[in-house]
Amino acid sequence: MLESVPDEDWDEAVRKAAILAPLAELESCTTEQIDEAARSLQLSRPAVYRWLARYKQDLAASSLLPETRGRKRGSTQLSCAQERIIQEAIRGFYLSPQRPSVAALHRSIALDCFQAGVPKPAYKTIRARVKAVPPPQLVRARQGARVAANQFSPIRGNVQADHPLELVQIDHTLVDVIIVDEW
Repeated sequence: MLESVPDEDWDEAVRKAAILAPLAELESCTTEQIDEAARSLQLSRPAVYRWLARYKQDLAASSLLPETRGRKRGSTQLSCAQERIIQEAIRGFYLSPQRPSVAALHRSIALDCFQAGVPKPAYKTIRARVKAVPPPQLVRARQGARVAANQFSPIRGNVQADHPLELVQIDHTLVDVIIVDEW
C-alpha cells in the first residue's frame, strides 16, 4: 500500500513531520508555537492541531499522508432492518443443503425487504455478505459435516521412510533462476 503513494505526498508528509516532530515531543504547545507551525505549513491553527494529533499517535511521517476519500473498507450503509433480513436469509435460506444460488438469495431478500417496507440491497452487497461467511461454515451447512471435515480438518498420521530414497517429494514451484557458466 505504501509503495503506491506518490512521491509528492511523501515529500509533503516528510516536510510536515519535520515541522511537527519538535511540537510532538513537548508536553503542551503554546499558541505561538502552533501559529509558527501554521505559517510554515500554510495551514490554519485548527488544521495544525489535527495534524499534530495524527502525528502523535505513531510518530511516523506515514501518519501524515493524505487519507483516501470515501467509505472505509468493511463499513456498511445499510439499515439495521436490511442487515437483519440479509443475515436471516443467509442463515435460513442460503446455508442449506439445497444450495441455492446467490441470485436466488438476492431475490428472496428483495421479497423480504419489500414485505418489510425497506429498500432492497444491491446484488453486489449480498454477494459480499456471502463471501464474508467463513468457508468451513459454508461447506458444512451446504454440503455436510463430512465434506467440511475432509476439506478443512488436518490429516492425522505420519509418513515414515525406513531406507534412503524410499520417500521422495518434489516441489513444483516456479523459481526465477539465472545460471552463469564460465564456458
